[in-house]
Amino acid sequence: MAKTSARKRALFTAAVLGVAVAGCDGERNTTATSPGAAAVATKTLGPIEAKISVSPRARPGEKAGLSVDLTNRADSVVQLERGIEWPPFNVVVLRPSGDTVWARNPQGLIALVAMAPIPMEPGETRALGVVEWDLRDARGRVVDPGTYLVHAKLWIGGPQMRGPIGPVTLTVTR
Repeated sequence: MAKTSARKRALFTAAVLGVAVAGCDGERNTTATSPGAAAVATKTLGPIEAKISVSPRARPGEKAGLSVDLTNRADSVVQLERGIEWPPFNVVVLRPSGDTVWARNPQGLIALVAMAPIPMEPGETRALGVVEWDLRDARGRVVDPGTYLVHAKLWIGGPQMRGPIGPVTLTVTR
């Protein structure tokens, strides 16, 4: 019974935040193979390849940074639609059980006013930004050591360029 309710909570959280609990089509997830190397997940969103990366390990007192980068894989310029605020992504950290530990929308509320699009040349890579997690839950308590799943959700253009990316795995140690 507890397993079922945890799964339902995870699916509800994913639906509300617009993220996936499991991998998505078009994604490649990797784990770091050498000390200090980032864990990375990529997803193709229309002509754009979106990549999130996070340091694979962190300790309480440190901050874990999640970066989001976009690369234009098309043969022509792609116009990224945007609102007033930038960067255009949410971040959510889950326990393997699917329980939400921490979530953040870096710019606050989703902007409703459109701004001038940002052109990306063929092959260009653009950093959208970094979100730092202080290894505390939504209530401000230091999280326990263990494995956490980090997701990002982008909204950068039409429906083909919106969606969840991840998860990448972050291990919290003492």
